[in-house]
Amino acid sequence: MKDVDIELVQLDKYISELRNLLNEVSITSDEEEARLMISECLDELIVIYMKMLRAKKENSLV
Repeated sequence: MKDVDIELVQLDKYISELRNLLNEVSITSDEEEARLMISECLDELIVIYMKMLRAKKENSLV
């Protein structure tokens, strides 16, 4: 597996973990600040994942 593929797999794992954490916090806590912080981190990871995926796709076309 290439380094980029390994990083994508790791990012996917972190995204899933944060998604699960956000769901748990949303159900069990009224802490709006905690939900927003987790949500922002999740958004940032998704953006990084999508950029890496796009770069990988563009490089494989060359």
